[in-house]
Amino acid sequence: MEFQGQDHQPFVWVTRPLPQADDHAGALAAAGFRPLLSPVISIKPLPVPDRPPLPPVETSGLIFTSVNGLLHFPKHWMADYVAHPVFVSGTTTQNLARDMGFQKVLCSDHQGSRGMVALVRDELPRRLGASPSNLLYLAGRSRTPILEEALSQDFDLTLSELYEAEFEHQLSDAAREAFENQQIVATTLFSSRSAMQAATLLQSHFGGSAKQVQDQLLTVCISQAVADRARQSGFNRIAVATMESSDSVVDKLVKQLNIHRKSSNSI
Repeated sequence: MEFQGQDHQPFVWVTRPLPQADDHAGALAAAGFRPLLSPVISIKPLPVPDRPPLPPVETSGLIFTSVNGLLHFPKHWMADYVAHPVFVSGTTTQNLARDMGFQKVLCSDHQGSRGMVALVRDELPRRLGASPSNLLYLAGRSRTPILEEALSQDFDLTLSELYEAEFEHQLSDAAREAFENQQIVATTLFSSRSAMQAATLLQSHFGGSAKQVQDQLLTVCISQAVADRARQSGFNRIAVATMESSDSVVDKLVKQLNIHRKSSNSI
C-alpha cells in the first residue's frame, strides 16, 4: 500500500493520553500520516507529600516504567535524587529522564518487566550477609504486579503512586466518523491497558461489526507484551516496533504502509 500527497494521507488513530498524544501526533504527521486523536486513557495526577516516602540517603535507586512517572515526578524532590541511579523501561523514558537532569539513567536491553528486573539485579547485586538495597518505585495507581513481585524478592521496594490512569468511555466524534467512513487504516498502542481499552471502545460503538474493524486495522505496538495483549483483545494485523520508543513505532508504521516521507530521509 502506497500513499502520496496530502489528499491521500491515511488516518492513524492516536490512542495515547495527553500530553504524549500531541507529541506522537506531530511525529506521525511528519512521517506523512494524518493523526486522529482519540485517547483511550487519561492521566490524572495524584497528591504527593512534601517529602518522599523513602529518604534519599537510604535510597539505592529509582524505578520508572513509563514517561508518566517522570512527568509527574515532584519537582521539589529532584535535587535530592538527581545523582541516584535511575532504572527505566524503554528509550523514550530513558531520553526524558536524561532531559530532566538525572545523571545516571540505566535502560534495559530487554523488553518488559523481566528485563527491568534483570537490569536492577545486575547493577545492585546483593552481597552475602548484607541487607537488601532500598528502591523507590514511581508508578501509577493501576499497574501489573510482575515487577513489584519480582523485585521484592531481593530488594526493599517502596512504592510512590504519582498518577492514576482512567479509561475514556467513548471514541471522539471525529474518530467515530472516520471509522464509519473507513478512513482509519492504522493505530499505535503503547501499553497493554490501552490495547484492552481500544478494543472495548470499538466493541462498544460497533457491536457485532467491531471484529471486522479490528481485522482491517493495522496495529503497531511498542513491545511484544503489548502486542500479545492486543491480539488477546481482538486485533489481528499486528506489527511490533524494533525498539521500545515512539520513534521506532512510527518507523514500523512507515515500513508497514510504505509511506513516502515528506523529508528526503526516507525509510
